[in-house]
Amino acid sequence: MSPVLQNLPAALTLSRIGCGIGVLLALLARQDRLALGLYVAGAVTDALDGAVARRWRCASARGSLLDAVADRIFFLLVIVGLGISGKLTPFIHCAACLWIPGEMIVGACITRKTGRFYLYAPHRQSIRLTACLVFLGLGWSLLKWPWAEVIFALFISATIATGLDYAYWLKARQPAPSAP
Repeated sequence: MSPVLQNLPAALTLSRIGCGIGVLLALLARQDRLALGLYVAGAVTDALDGAVARRWRCASARGSLLDAVADRIFFLLVIVGLGISGKLTPFIHCAACLWIPGEMIVGACITRKTGRFYLYAPHRQSIRLTACLVFLGLGWSLLKWPWAEVIFALFISATIATGLDYAYWLKARQPAPSAP
């Protein structure tokens, strides 16, 4: 396989960070349509990078970590842009900004319990639901639809459910072996 094709998934992942920066700048310039287009482009790269890596058998642990970090940077840039531009209520803005540190705390708890390193909570179905709700809520906030508040309320509920799901999962696991 050519090096260009082998590096395409990483390029797609890194382009998501560029899309996030573009969304932030477009929102600050009050260019909502450009922000929405860049947001959709970022969402598309999120769907494509892993699929391309698996299809061409060039998936790696490093690529998976890069994808997780790029997702969080993208979400954070979009959330900050929406908050600064006044498109989110302060409560929803704070709740959305707490999602990333919350995932990091869950990752630290899983690391401590299992003895394996997790920067973020692993992508189980509950995390996928939360991420989907965030994408929908942020997209609808850009479109100024009244449903954005409902989607974010569902996001907060899904985040709480995710935390409870991980608490149950951690309780059911055996403790990590202690170092000699």
